[in-house]
Amino acid sequence: MPPIAFASGALEVLICNPELVKTGLDLLEFPSIVFMQTGYNVYTLMQAARRSWRIGQQQGVEVVFLGYAQSAQSRCLALMAEKIAVSQSTSGDIPESGLDSLNQRGDSIEMAMARDLIAA
Repeated sequence: MPPIAFASGALEVLICNPELVKTGLDLLEFPSIVFMQTGYNVYTLMQAARRSWRIGQQQGVEVVFLGYAQSAQSRCLALMAEKIAVSQSTSGDIPESGLDSLNQRGDSIEMAMARDLIAA
């Protein structure tokens, strides 16, 4: 399904599925990206979050992740933060902001998910 656009006059909002826009799309005209859900695929999330942050971007880019505190959604974001931190550290990039601020423990996603399953 292609991206759906809603606008009055000029194009102001573009609603996209991260899985469909993770590669091959530049969103230079949309410097703000808001995620309503992320899933657990680090590659998809990182690629979709960087659609506006491309060569030639002259505006400040903002990426926002929405979620309710103390919910499964916030736990998912914390787990994604852990996966991204590991992924970036192996490539030599040490994150200092964004989802990595949710990674307080520093342990692996597998251990965190196992703990959640045992606790349930």
